[in-house]
Amino acid sequence: MTVMTVREMRELLGLSRAAFSRIYKIPVRTLEDWEAGRRKCPDYVLYLLERCVKDDKKKDGSLLRISVDRQIEEMNQARDEEDIINNRFL
Repeated sequence: MTVMTVREMRELLGLSRAAFSRIYKIPVRTLEDWEAGRRKCPDYVLYLLERCVKDDKKKDGSLLRISVDRQIEEMNQARDEEDIINNRFL
């Protein structure tokens, strides 16, 4: 059984690293390291994450829509704040 890579999972959902990070509670830096091959995602995490991603993909997308909408709202609120300067949303 071939397990998807984290990048494949993220792209399947059409999410940025920031959005994927928020939904699945994985630090953005960790995602970057996994996707760049600097660190290896544990096999059990890949397996469980793939199950969650595929399940979320089958659903109507409400979880994803809520998370993305919340992220957009937070970014709009922070537009004039220091968070943007500190690259919080990258």
